[in-house]
Amino acid sequence: KSICNKYYYKLRKKDFIVLPRIIIYPLYNLFILIYKKKKFICDREHAAMDTFHSLDKTNSTIQISEDLKKQSYKTLEKIGLKKNQKIICLHLRDSSYRGPNNSTDFRNIKNVDRYVKGIDYLTKKGYFVIRTGVITKNRLNFNSSNYFDYSKSDIKSEKLDVFLASTCFFCIANGSGFEPMVRSFRNPVLYTNFNKYGLYKSQHEKDMTIFIHYKDLNTHKKLSLREIYERKLFNIYSDSEIDQKNIFLEENSEDEILDSIIEMIDRIEGRWKVSDDVKDLNLKFKNFYSTNIRLENGFNPFINIKSQIPSSFLRRNNHLID
Repeated sequence: KSICNKYYYKLRKKDFIVLPRIIIYPLYNLFILIYKKKKFICDREHAAMDTFHSLDKTNSTIQISEDLKKQSYKTLEKIGLKKNQKIICLHLRDSSYRGPNNSTDFRNIKNVDRYVKGIDYLTKKGYFVIRTGVITKNRLNFNSSNYFDYSKSDIKSEKLDVFLASTCFFCIANGSGFEPMVRSFRNPVLYTNFNKYGLYKSQHEKDMTIFIHYKDLNTHKKLSLREIYERKLFNIYSDSEIDQKNIFLEENSEDEILDSIIEMIDRIEGRWKVSDDVKDLNLKFKNFYSTNIRLENGFNPFINIKSQIPSSFLRRNNHLID
């Protein structure tokens, strides 16, 4: 009933035939009876997760027209994009999304300027950084010919949104909605300030995640994975839950964000080598998820973790798996 991007909807609609449940459901049960197993993507046990790793195993079927590509490049050239320059999308949800008094304010970024150090690195390396979004509250305190705040511009369009998702080198986000479109084109995502540990985007080899810090309100001590899990904080849905659990959230530091960006680029371009100490930390991190986590329905979607936690983040925050 609520369509975020009508142009994207039209593109996806071409790949689907929707029929009434009264026709489909008996056929569905018949196929299960014949094949003795479930063979449908709709059978994934958690709707928000690609538990079959389908995106890594397949190519995108979404077709962007050549006319739209040419038109989009012309528009971007007017704001400073150079020929063959790689685009990095930055998508940060803030309080403009649903207003300052919304119950999910904990999902919003408060300190957008903590991303400046990383963006400065990218622009000096020759990347063109575009901050996407329909509406944003706070401007980044940053100026460069290689940076453009598309979210506050008059060139925004649903078609250009889709083009940016389809062509970006990777996207830096905080789990806010734009990046699933990026992933549908099989482009990588660096998740920052990711605050729902129970929805960790673990299924895709190209993705990386750094988590927001959960801290005890009284001691200011950072909580470990086990403490977050045992205090029933793996899946929080409102600000009131955070208040009731006597914790507060501390956003990623500028160095955590910068170092994860550097590693993301090195991994995409095949230069990154993981040291033995980080291999050990990564293994402990993945083992905790694969052996301990059960969502409310008893299902563990983290049996086969493909994505990465940046080495620098694991070293700085080894309390997570202490």
